[in-house]
Amino acid sequence: MKASFRKVGKKDLERLREIVDDPEVSHYLCLIPPVKMKSTIEFYDLVRRQKDHWHAAVVDGKIAGSIWLHGMNSAGKQAHVTEFGISIAKEYQGMGVGDACMKYMISLARKLKYKRIYLTVVAGNKPAMKLYRKYSFRKEGTQKKAFKINGRYQDTIMMARLI
Repeated sequence: MKASFRKVGKKDLERLREIVDDPEVSHYLCLIPPVKMKSTIEFYDLVRRQKDHWHAAVVDGKIAGSIWLHGMNSAGKQAHVTEFGISIAKEYQGMGVGDACMKYMISLARKLKYKRIYLTVVAGNKPAMKLYRKYSFRKEGTQKKAFKINGRYQDTIMMARLI
């Protein structure tokens, strides 16, 4: 499946909110449905203030997901480090959109001159971990009982790669 990417604009926020509001998508995200539009707008404004990068993955004219890069410190000792986040709409999962997002994100990080990309993933999210390993992300540590899903604690895995 061919995906194109563009910076997220205000017109995209409702669709992006719908994606993360889906319980199957938000299951492993920090968000707890229902996700209010106000929260999505606040995140959009925060991304713009911090000069982060939030890009929509578009398939056949419809937003299928998004990637987000958060620079640690634009002028400091961690200016070369970025955090990465991804969300894919349920109906596009398993169709290559995640691969397209990973390739695009790594290319964008290189263009922005980052040298290190890191993420945190819930240990139970096996498909995501498989995808990250495919793109050379390696486990750097475990945070015990750092996430709570349906009343049960789960570990989170810290992963990173150098570029």
